[in-house]
Amino acid sequence: MHKSEQKILVVDDEEDICKLIQNILQDEGYSVEYATTMESALKIFKETIFNLCILDVWLHDSADDGIELMSQCLKTRPSTSIIMMSGHSTVETAVQAIKKGAYDFIEKPFKTDRLLVMVQRAIEFHRLKSENKTLKGKGTEEKEIALLGDSSVFKSFKSTLLKAAKSNNTVLIYGDSGAGKKTVARFIHQNSERKKHPCLTLQCAHGAAEELDAQLFGTENTIGLLERAHNGTLILNSISNLPLSVQKKLLRYLEHGAHKKKSDLRLIGTYDIDILEAIEKKLFLKDFFYMLNVIPIKIPLLKERGEDIPLLINYFYKELSGGSYDISQKFTESAFSVLKKYTWPGNIKQLKNFVEWLNIIGLEKKEMIDIYNLPPYLSEEDHSSFHLQNNNFLEECLVFSLKDAREKFEKNYLEGQLIRFDYNISKASHFIGMERSALHRKLKSLGVHAPVKLKDDI
Repeated sequence: MHKSEQKILVVDDEEDICKLIQNILQDEGYSVEYATTMESALKIFKETIFNLCILDVWLHDSADDGIELMSQCLKTRPSTSIIMMSGHSTVETAVQAIKKGAYDFIEKPFKTDRLLVMVQRAIEFHRLKSENKTLKGKGTEEKEIALLGDSSVFKSFKSTLLKAAKSNNTVLIYGDSGAGKKTVARFIHQNSERKKHPCLTLQCAHGAAEELDAQLFGTENTIGLLERAHNGTLILNSISNLPLSVQKKLLRYLEHGAHKKKSDLRLIGTYDIDILEAIEKKLFLKDFFYMLNVIPIKIPLLKERGEDIPLLINYFYKELSGGSYDISQKFTESAFSVLKKYTWPGNIKQLKNFVEWLNIIGLEKKEMIDIYNLPPYLSEEDHSSFHLQNNNFLEECLVFSLKDAREKFEKNYLEGQLIRFDYNISKASHFIGMERSALHRKLKSLGVHAPVKLKDDI
């Protein structure tokens, strides 16, 4: 598809930003429209099919924020790629956006090159989602799923999966956002006796009750997923979001053995919330849960298997770059120590995004990748104590005069803040409360030297 046929919608309450992004993308040949409110964005979105939407997290003149707009867009057209952007981003905001369906997250102000790479990949992702939707409907064979890890936690988990695969019972897979629940479900299918037959997916979080009912059971003019998955596997993704009316109908269908008359299939459900709490609040049927929960499988968190991170980084990097080089060889011991200590709230998906970032900014071209090269959010937990740890700082300062102690504290404090903000002087000076020129002079007087060039604006 030519770029002029690839349609992009930009939504930001600041019209200048909309026009800036529109001009950048139009110069690349894309067809771009923009809106400054949620109401106008939804009107445009319903009238035109877009490959990609770039949405600001905060829409000050609207009743709801950008994440709510994203949810409404995905409910209407699930295959549309979404990039969220914000000038006040946090890790929690990014994780929330990706958890709710965003392709990626970009912080303002951004580099044009980074935006263009992200847009290109998001549009390609839209194309693949659209194609996969068609291919899955035909039951075509999927790429072999690779689950990698050498840790004892992962080996035990994989052994459980292989045992479950040999069974024909229903499975409920649960774990935190980004843990790879759909991937694990497909792995079970690919290692079962049904592997040569269709493996279809119902996205329970997308669509109204009537739409999901039609997808499952079909209509007068269509065949539902329950029949199309004959001899194969049907994955009910985010099953806790399945409307009660559809739960009741599916429960009756399974209890009466109707599926055996029309279709022999295996059901696998996935969820990432406390389903027992949903049952207690009467949002999920207890009998439906017991029917599905024959084999419960919990996916371990990435932070529980930190020793697998180098292996996973190599795999994702090779997948992205098409090469065969083990990028992990370039990481220093200190850098890997930070990666293994980080809590990874977005789990495997967040790690893959980190490797994509690594590839975008070209860190693989460096001789070594050290703690100073990592994104601040990965190591900020260690930054405040990076130079002070194990120093018995207060005790040490007691032997100095007040002037010398203050100078020592200022040096350690400023070094820690520079590391925290990835040596970005603008961000560090804003947080500290000093003018950039004053901060430069103070660093020079204290003899603080950065291992990389200090950055003023990004």
